[in-house]
Parts: sequence; structure tokens; C-alpha cells
Amino acid sequence: MRLDYNTNLKLYVKRVFITDDFKDLIPSYLNFLKGVIDSDDLELNVSREMLQHSKALEAIKKKLLRKIIALFQDMATEKPEKFEEFYQKYATSLKLGVIQDTVNRERLSKILRFPSAKNVDGKKISFEDYVGNMKKGQEVIYYLGGENIDALRRSPLLERLVKRGYDIFLLTDPIDEYTITTLDKYDRKYKFVDVSKDGLDLKEDADDKKKLEDQFKPLTDYIQTILSDKIQKASVSLRLAKTPAAIVASEYGYSANMERVMKAQALRDERYHRGEQKHVMEINPRHPLMKKLLAVVEATGQTEETANNVRTIHDMAVLSSGFNLKDTTLLSERVNRMMSIALNIDPNEPVEEEVIEEAEPAEPKASTEAKDDAHADEEL
Repeated sequence: MRLDYNTNLKLYVKRVFITDDFKDLIPSYLNFLKGVIDSDDLELNVSREMLQHSKALEAIKKKLLRKIIALFQDMATEKPEKFEEFYQKYATSLKLGVIQDTVNRERLSKILRFPSAKNVDGKKISFEDYVGNMKKGQEVIYYLGGENIDALRRSPLLERLVKRGYDIFLLTDPIDEYTITTLDKYDRKYKFVDVSKDGLDLKEDADDKKKLEDQFKPLTDYIQTILSDKIQKASVSLRLAKTPAAIVASEYGYSANMERVMKAQALRDERYHRGEQKHVMEINPRHPLMKKLLAVVEATGQTEETANNVRTIHDMAVLSSGFNLKDTTLLSERVNRMMSIALNIDPNEPVEEEVIEEAEPAEPKASTEAKDDAHADEEL
């Protein structure tokens, strides 16, 4: 469906005004522009129908778009402060252009700016800046989407990447992930990789991961059994440093951020709704909690207490990874039980009953009508 929009451009031929209502002259994502176009290549007696099929106008449109994008690029290079102010207002329009304009997609991508994990001052950088500061041997561009910068910086999914010196784009605008997935690659070379999805490949850890997978197989198999109704699989993580576990989306599933964006769309088409998706639970093999859990599983096998510990770790990982937890009541009950044990309280000890004194019944009051009748009888 094509949406109607207003344009602020006026078309002149040899300084003679022709029209200011010609919406095919520029695409909708640039409808914030104002200006005048004067051409010597069109006839003065040109009609609206002729304009729609004019080869000269097609050439004007193509050249106009290139000049506009070049103007943005020059502003970004020569007047960065002015460009920053401009980008603050019209970034969404430019991102929409990347999605809609297949011809100029690559040119527009060079104008885009995003905050990143390394730029703690909130400065937004271009893809060119990111590529120029890549680690040696890095071949992809990492990104993570979420609601706000502070939450993204604390995400467990960034821990090991940041520790290893990688930078990650932090995407907070709802349109950002659509834009990145539309691009797929920058400069037709550097693929974009969502760090919140399964399949993160850090080549330097390949041998180490194989050993850890074999070592922790009893635990990952046990987790898979206990949480078979909630997760697709359990695996050893390459991305965690301090956090015991995290939840990531499957390679072709929605990220936590995209799930949030899709649910927020009031006019979402249910035909494209994927329903509830199972995710991947990744465990940190270097975390003492996971080492202890492995020892418990290997020594005592399956117990209800161990199963509850696994469920609690899973639910906490769901929340810290940005996904929504369906039932927080069960998590609350398990955490309360664990706190009771930590404080040497019997978790099954009943809560003290509140004593409520019964109030004495109030004396019935005569109705207004009864009072009026009694008063009338007295008068008689």
C-alpha cells in the first residue's frame, strides 16, 4: 500500500512555475526537504500526464537524489556539529530510506550513525569508523538491540566480546534492527551479526569450546531435560564472562528486542506472528555456580532441589537477557525458598496467621420513610 505524503519541492521549467504537487519527484523518506528545482530540459507546455512519463524527469529525479545524499555526506565531513543536529531530527527518515531505496541503499548507509559499546560518552559512529577500528582478523560487525543504552551496556551478552576488545553497535531505535537486517552487509563485505542470537563464532575459542562442551555435556543434557518445554537446547557459551547463564534467540528467530518491538505494534498482522518461540540457554563454564551444578548433577543425579536451581537460573537468565518472563510468581516462590534456607529458616514453615477481631453488629437504624410516618402519627 502506498501512503500519500506532502512535498515541499516546487518544479520550475526555465524559471516558470509548473507544480508543487508532484510526489514522484522525491521518495517519501525525504519529504522533510524544501527547495526549488529549475530545469531547462522540459517543455513549458508540459502536462501532468507527460511529467509522469518523462525520461528527462527520471534523469532529474536520479541526479537529485544523488546530490541530496552527497549534501548529507559533505555535511557529515565538513560540518560535524551541524550534521549531528540534523541527524538527531531526521535519523529515522534516513534509516527508512535504507529500507525503501534499494538503488541508494549503500550511499545512505554511509550516513548512518549509531552509539557503540566502546564510546561510553554516547558519541555515535559510522560504519566506516567501526570498520577502521576493528580488531585484527575481525570480519563482521557486531550489534545488539534493546530499549536503552544503559541496559545494553550491562547486558551479559556483551561481557566477553568487550573483554576481548570488540566493539558492538547498540541499537535503541525500534527501526534500527529492521535497517541493519535490510543491509545484511556493509560495503558488500562486512556482515552484520546480532550478538543476542545463537551461532556466535569467535574463532580463537574453537578448540577451547570443544573441550568445555565435552566436559559440561552431563549438565547441558540435564538442563535440556528439565527445561524441555521452555528451551530449544542448552549449550556452552562463548560470550559470557561474569554471568552464569544467558538466553539467546535461535539463529533465525526474533531477538529479545524484536520480540518487544513486534508486540508493541498496535497494527501487527497476526498472519506474520510467530507465536511463542523456544530459545537457547547458554551457560558459562567458568562460573563457579555452573561448576558446582555440574558436580552436583554428576554426583547425585536428578533431585527436585537441583531441578529448582536450574529453573531459577533459567528464569534469571531470561530477565537479564532482555526477554519477558511469563510467570514471575514461580520465580518469586523459588527465590523466597532459597532465602529461607540461607537464613536457616524452614522453607515449609507456615506464615503466622493474622488475628482479626470480629466487629459487633451495629444497631439497625430506622428508615427515613419509617421516621416520617412516626412523625406524622405524632402530629395527628
